[in-house]
Amino acid sequence: MLTKFDHGFTFEMETEFIHFSSTSRFYIFDLFPPPLSFLFVVLLFTCFASGQNDGVYEDSASDYKWVRIRVGLVLDLDSLEGKMVGRSVTTALSDFYAVNTDHKTRVSLSIRNSHGEPLLALASAVDLLQSEEVEAIITAGDSILETKLLAEIGEKSKVPVISIKSPVSSSLSRYNHLIQVTHDSSSEAKGITAFIHGFDWNSVGLVYEDEDDWRDSMQQLVDHFYEDGVGIQSKAGFAVSSTQEMVMDRLGKMKDLGTSVHFNKLEAIIWPGGSAQTPRGRALGESIRRKLRVLVTSSNRFPSLMDVETSAINVTTVKGFCIEVFQAAIAPFNYDLEFIPWRNGSNYDNLAIALSTQKDKYDAAVGDITITANRSKYVDFTMPFTDMGLGIVAPKESSMWVFFHPLTRDLWITSAAFFVLTGTIVWLIERPDNKEFQGSWQKQIGVIFWFGFSTLVYAHREKLQHNLSRFVVTVWIFAVLILTTSYTATLTSMMTVQQIRFNSNKDHVGHLSGSLIANMSLTGPKFRSTNTKGLNTSKDYAQALLDNTVSFVVDELPYLKVLLGENPEKFLMVKAHCNTIGFGFMFQKGGDLVHRVSMEILKLRASDKISEMEKRSFESKLPYTADDTSNPLTLYMFRGLFMITGVSSALALALLLIMWLRGNWEDLMNSVNLFLSRRLVHFRILCATSIHPNPLDDENAVQMAQRN
Repeated sequence: MLTKFDHGFTFEMETEFIHFSSTSRFYIFDLFPPPLSFLFVVLLFTCFASGQNDGVYEDSASDYKWVRIRVGLVLDLDSLEGKMVGRSVTTALSDFYAVNTDHKTRVSLSIRNSHGEPLLALASAVDLLQSEEVEAIITAGDSILETKLLAEIGEKSKVPVISIKSPVSSSLSRYNHLIQVTHDSSSEAKGITAFIHGFDWNSVGLVYEDEDDWRDSMQQLVDHFYEDGVGIQSKAGFAVSSTQEMVMDRLGKMKDLGTSVHFNKLEAIIWPGGSAQTPRGRALGESIRRKLRVLVTSSNRFPSLMDVETSAINVTTVKGFCIEVFQAAIAPFNYDLEFIPWRNGSNYDNLAIALSTQKDKYDAAVGDITITANRSKYVDFTMPFTDMGLGIVAPKESSMWVFFHPLTRDLWITSAAFFVLTGTIVWLIERPDNKEFQGSWQKQIGVIFWFGFSTLVYAHREKLQHNLSRFVVTVWIFAVLILTTSYTATLTSMMTVQQIRFNSNKDHVGHLSGSLIANMSLTGPKFRSTNTKGLNTSKDYAQALLDNTVSFVVDELPYLKVLLGENPEKFLMVKAHCNTIGFGFMFQKGGDLVHRVSMEILKLRASDKISEMEKRSFESKLPYTADDTSNPLTLYMFRGLFMITGVSSALALALLLIMWLRGNWEDLMNSVNLFLSRRLVHFRILCATSIHPNPLDDENAVQMAQRN
């Protein structure tokens, strides 16, 4: 039965060999030989056409009428497989209609030759749609690209496209008019897994064709292996273009790893050596020990990281944090390590190229090697085993006036002024009635300053008698509490982490000489410093910082940890930027060992063993660091606090003035009247004198003015 939906078709049949999916895609297992597969396709389209009315034809020999169905077939007729598929189609149609003579539909087949090219297959499909007006297209191409191209044109034209050979891929799930009649990779993976368990094998080596078309199927197999407890001891992927030498080299490496059971994906099982006897399998720990040739960086500029010494009898001894981590990560794989010093400088890009081009000499490289995109073109890196990013180290603050630094000058002056202002206002309020605020002028001035500044430590002993003065002091103590708390926090931060003002035009910046990473960072937007100085060792770093040859040092975190570990009491890391990936170990491209070593590094991190190695290598506990440093506190930051205090003081002064006026209003008025009357007398005398200039007359004028 066929049911049509807007998004595609769902087919329902009862058979133990066929699985149909609800997303218009289904699979026929290898149990169907090619003619039967095409017979199924014929049945499919005859069912499909039963509801159509493309064209009705009448048999001349009878009154029987049948419906014609146009179907296009795109094949590579230049290949043997394409010719076989073409014959299978013809056979399927002939056999079907010979048995079903009264069937109401007839498939009219139009064949096009794609010559094995996806673009020619697309052109053939367009021609079939335009010239033949086909109602469906069948393709036997085994390329996902060809299937996608035909599926796209099927979506545009609303015509079903049936692929009978393309591999299963999640990228094809979005095509609603695509029907895949192919292997069920999921069931195939389950069968292979059951086969492995049948021989009691615990791990296998996997050999597969490394092509995009089969990668999804390959992943399904790997997932089933892991789910069912089958370990993959090693993998080897080969392209069609791989030479015999490449194949034999990779298989030889798998053999050295101790792999005795190999699976070749979508093909038959191969017993190594051609033996008919079932291999018993071998655990990884039982594998034969193999020599691993390891290049080691040997500049010895930071011995805590890498210290390489070669004796007179050419015996190489390697120590340091990097090699300790590597030995711990490689230990489970049973290798004999041969260390080969790298003597060609600190440009590790060249080291990566040497490892890539001299595969007959080197297998891996270990040292203070930063993971970069350029180096990854030539080698495979493990996951990083150090912290990521660059850091900046500077000397600790040693100034005797460091306690002034938390506040700016404006804030210091304003705070001192408010201490005096508060003492003055309290003195004005308390002086008339409080004996502790009375006495000589020297004593009263001392009380003003003492009371104001004693509030800083809440040490004022004078007892306040007025609620108004208590209000002023309460508001000011609240302000003092905020100021002292902020001051303490900022001073603590500054004593821990020195504040650095980066000035690329004045400050000299130290960096590791020859380090491409440091040079790139110093020319980046964060620094762009022109005054740089190359340094070679951690001792050079320390000396340059202490004698002010450089203001600070910029380098990758592992190098700076060595410097800080050697001089914890002198330097601090004041900034860190996560713009590098960290150190990693290099291996030949395509090898399986890089993934397994990365897993071991993860385990070392999870168990804190790498942290323990750092403590041993860097001698002492690293000092506190911060992503950024604290800035001094400014007056602008506390403008609201001083505004509240100022308004409170002004309000207190206004209330004090009002209360004084109320209590002394009569005396004040009498004084004002007396003053005004005296001024009036003097005015009258002045007027009389100006009118009678004679002295006798002046005396008379005065007497008259006094009488009046």
